[in-house]
Amino acid sequence: MLRAEFHRFPDLTRMRLEGRLVDLWARSVRAMASTCLPPPALLVDLTDVTYIDAIGEEVLQWLAKVGARFSADSCYSISICERLSLPLGKCNNHLPEADNLVTNFAPQLSRAKTGQGSRRRPVREVTLRD
Repeated sequence: MLRAEFHRFPDLTRMRLEGRLVDLWARSVRAMASTCLPPPALLVDLTDVTYIDAIGEEVLQWLAKVGARFSADSCYSISICERLSLPLGKCNNHLPEADNLVTNFAPQLSRAKTGQGSRRRPVREVTLRD
């Protein structure tokens, strides 16, 4: 399973990935990232990614080619960034409130959720399962 969170700020879009960046899920990340390009800056947080296949690597290299920077704080994500020569940027986990889009990739279920509180925007959640 793969979870992708998009946090939009005036000068930055932060994409946080968690889980397995493989095949269809990786292609979905590319499609979703295409909708928010070109932002002033795109930061891709790979810290919680547990596995990346060849298609996932192609998607990361494409993101780097279109100007994304990467954040990696785990051994696996750091080694991926080094091996693929992905440009590193700094990820600030204490960023102010943003328009958030949370997506869990899975082919069978799609539903919309509304965030709590008056300052939050709707959150879209999609789950893809094998």
